[in-house]
Amino acid sequence: MQFPHAQCAPQPRVLVLPVQPSTAKAASARPLNRWSRGYPGTGSSSGQPSWGDHLYVVSRRASARSGSRGASVYAHTRNRWGQIGVVLMLRARQWVFAALALVYTSAFALPSQVSSQASSADQLQVPAPAAVALDANTTTFLAIDFLQSTCTPNPSCINTLPAVSSALATARAAGAHVVYSVHLAPDNNILADVAPALNDPIFAAIPGDKFFDSNLDYLLRQAGTTTLILTGFSSNSGVMYTAAAAVQRGYTVVVAQDGIAAATDFATTVALWQLLHGPGANPQNAPLQAKAITLSQTNLITYQ
Repeated sequence: MQFPHAQCAPQPRVLVLPVQPSTAKAASARPLNRWSRGYPGTGSSSGQPSWGDHLYVVSRRASARSGSRGASVYAHTRNRWGQIGVVLMLRARQWVFAALALVYTSAFALPSQVSSQASSADQLQVPAPAAVALDANTTTFLAIDFLQSTCTPNPSCINTLPAVSSALATARAAGAHVVYSVHLAPDNNILADVAPALNDPIFAAIPGDKFFDSNLDYLLRQAGTTTLILTGFSSNSGVMYTAAAAVQRGYTVVVAQDGIAAATDFATTVALWQLLHGPGANPQNAPLQAKAITLSQTNLITYQ
């Protein structure tokens, strides 16, 4: 028996696809066509398969025997290692750039920062301390926060104690008034090196401006004070802010440079510059400029 269309009947074509065994088992029960799944191909205009165009799905096991799966795994593994190599190369390049940036910072940036700090220190230079002669009857010597909690941990503060002790003795001998500030209890233990005398007033105030929320202004006006000598800790807090507040209240202020200290020398350097350029500016450090601040030293302060 001859096939009616033997001359035009195409030969059956088998397409081998590596799919899951479960898919192959299900698909083997019936032939599938690639047109119904959207695969391009030849066939009738109706989208139905022509004679012999059956798609036979073979399991992964058969595909593996043909070598196609092994080839695909090899290609995938090769591509995977290639991707890892690219990632490692990019990461290595990032490390190299980071190392170069660190070298640049160490070699160029840090010296420029040191130079900048040195330049800033030069710009903060102040005139030499001035000698002053004061009227003991209108002068009050204020010792700010020479406390065990603030001064003892700071060597720079400890170094001021001999000069301050000597200046206190000179002020008392001349008849000038002496006043001490402390923090609120229990932080009110004054160091023995600069201990108050029996009749020296002691008032409590917060760190910073000692006029704020205290009776300092009252004590000064009761004593007839017009000139205020400042020593203490710290230069850039209690001393600087109290000096500015005193000028704003009409007092003439003398700051003993060797009687003040801060946590760092640079903080004191900044404070000294600010004292002369703040309220009642006296950038030339003219001695006893009215309602302004004069920088002096304990051995340059005398009394009339």
